[in-house]
Amino acid sequence: VSEAFDYNQHLSCPQIAIQILDNAENEQYTSFEAENVSDFGIQINIYAENMQIGENIYSAEKASMIIADELQAYMNDIKFKLYNTNIVRIVRIGKDYRSPEDDTGQVYVNVLRFDCQTVYPYNTELENYKGE
Repeated sequence: VSEAFDYNQHLSCPQIAIQILDNAENEQYTSFEAENVSDFGIQINIYAENMQIGENIYSAEKASMIIADELQAYMNDIKFKLYNTNIVRIVRIGKDYRSPEDDTGQVYVNVLRFDCQTVYPYNTELENYKGE
């Protein structure tokens, strides 16, 4: 997880870059004492090239779509299976889009965006995720 790159990164596909687009207080949940919920805009860039997934080989475009679908399913799991109860809300926003990274078409990027709300201050005791 990183902030936006200030240089052209070396891609090692598949690669996922996560950027925080916004970090603001959610006034609806603010009390007279303090901020209680924060809003975060998140952009996830998924880079892929021709690759094997399972038993099949997919084009860069299709591979980026498959990874994006898996990532969306994971975000839904976070939302609905209560892996982390610090998270008040996750909503996918905008149109998912993919495009070639350059004029060769060997690497595609698929972009996902989410609006998230989390408890503030963040509490590690509210994390319920158990790795598999």
